Amino acid sequence: MKKAIIIILIVSSLVLIYFLTSNMDRARRNSLTAAIYQYAAPWDKNLYDKFYASAKIIDHIGVVKGGIVPHHLLAGDIDATFFNYIVWQQPSIIVLLSPNHFSNGRSKVIASARDWQTVYGVLSSANKIITQLADSGALTIDEVAIKEEHGLYSLMPFIKKSLPNTTVIPIMLKDKTDKKTLDNLVEQIYKLAPSDAVIVASIDFSHYKTKKEAVISDAVSREAIKNFDFKALNWLEIDSTSSLYVLLKLLEKAEAKQIAYDIQSDSTNYLHNPNPKETVSYYSPYFVSDKINSGF
Repeated sequence: MKKAIIIILIVSSLVLIYFLTSNMDRARRNSLTAAIYQYAAPWDKNLYDKFYASAKIIDHIGVVKGGIVPHHLLAGDIDATFFNYIVWQQPSIIVLLSPNHFSNGRSKVIASARDWQTVYGVLSSANKIITQLADSGALTIDEVAIKEEHGLYSLMPFIKKSLPNTTVIPIMLKDKTDKKTLDNLVEQIYKLAPSDAVIVASIDFSHYKTKKEAVISDAVSREAIKNFDFKALNWLEIDSTSSLYVLLKLLEKAEAKQIAYDIQSDSTNYLHNPNPKETVSYYSPYFVSDKINSGF
């Protein structure tokens, strides 16, 4: 009898150990699975659907090689308009340049090689090219530092919805990154990105200004961008001069300096408040090339 009880206790213990171990393994696997993704936000499909319902329809203006879109989602219809226009191009890669708002990470230029979970499904990263960019020393892959950057994660759903088969190279750049570092990044992207890639800078313009002040600042910014005036970039009222520099340098190399279409707006137009104490401005130019196969 005692032997039977002992056997039962041993078997019960083994079953319990197996159950606990199995659960731990499952939790570990779930943790590892979660770790292979970055996550877009906000997790609100209805919000993004509304942006698309408000998007403009643009007549054919040619092949867009690059552009600027806001990450301030009050103006999400501007993002939807941009990414919807380039649907016909079906670019294989979007290079997404963003400010590093919180100066996260040690590197001046940081990327993620993970795929992105969005409300429209998983957006794949161009991890082979991202790894090559890291190997070249042009950037650092830092999955922890990049995950809090809204200049990147808020735009991923637009890319996935409009371009479900496109891959992304998400890059965040610290403010006032030195020219040598930026030029190296430009050269490596130009070398590695396919000819159908589209370069997108995630940039908001004037902040914390009255409407009148913002109009003046934004006019200066638009003029500098139109003229590719690199000397003026550090004086502009924008939240990522580093991203703008890389965008314009790549467009210059691709001979895509023509602005075929643009959208200008600010938060007063969305909030229906013509006289706020402060405003946020948006400018979204579409740069095109006359060359069919102009590359990066």
